[in-house]
Amino acid sequence: MKLLRTEFVANYDKCGDNKFIQVKLNDVAAVYRREHLDGTLKSFEVFKLKIVEAGASLPGGGKVEETYVSYPGAHAFGKSAWEFKNETAAINKFNELTDAAKAPVVKVEPKKYVPTGGKRGRKASVKASVVFPKGQFTMKSLLKVNTSYKQPNLYIELQKLVKGNKVKVVGHQKSDSGRGKPQVVYGVV
Repeated sequence: MKLLRTEFVANYDKCGDNKFIQVKLNDVAAVYRREHLDGTLKSFEVFKLKIVEAGASLPGGGKVEETYVSYPGAHAFGKSAWEFKNETAAINKFNELTDAAKAPVVKVEPKKYVPTGGKRGRKASVKASVVFPKGQFTMKSLLKVNTSYKQPNLYIELQKLVKGNKVKVVGHQKSDSGRGKPQVVYGVV
């Protein structure tokens, strides 16, 4: 199996060559110091080790000949790889990954579904009966009389009554200003 190199130069993020120096490594994670070629620090990279098995498919259609440990690509950062500006934070993340891998696995039994016998969704509210004003009326005048209803709910109830032939559309009435759509005028059958 090919292991990670302890030191190498690469242009991983297409912004020029950087030098990568291994700081810490175990069987779970690794820390690399990333420097510019002049030796100034760029960052520290911490990542979980990923082993690519021999025989795995390659993008060009070939197969991996020898098992190796891969350095993370750009897509891995934020998921299984992290970048830090100082070494202390990088070592803390490395220790966190190592401790998490050594922690015992606790199995949690899934909860059994117990039907409660109720219906899904919102509980039905008790609807007040619709009170009609005397004579002909519009939706606005109906809302003034039925204060327990909100406009959308009252409109739905009114449409049910129209379909049930208890209320009928008498005509249309323009507003006082003459602007907008004419209001529908209803009457009780």
